Amino acid sequence: MENEIKCGKREETKSGFHEGKQRCKSCGCNYTGGHRGCPDYVKLQAIKYYLEGNGFRRIERLMHVSHVSVANWIKQLASKIENIPQKISK
Repeated sequence: MENEIKCGKREETKSGFHEGKQRCKSCGCNYTGGHRGCPDYVKLQAIKYYLEGNGFRRIERLMHVSHVSVANWIKQLASKIENIPQKISK
C-alpha cells in the first residue's frame, strides 16, 4: 500500500509514532494508512433495508452509516443490475 501524505511525497520510512499514529518524515503529518470502508455485510443489510422501503436517512439512523454511502451502494448495485441482459418471454 502506498503511503500518500499531505506533502505529496511517498515515504518508505516513517518518522515513528506520535500519540499512537504514524508521522511522515518529510512534513510531520499524522496518517494511519488503515482500512477504509464498510464490510460487505453492512452494505448488504443497508440494501435490504432500502428494498423494504426505508429511505436513506432512516437507514443512516438505523445502521449509523452515512446516507450518502447508502445512496452510493444502491447506485453501484443498480449499475450492475442494468448490465444484466433482460430476457422477455412471450
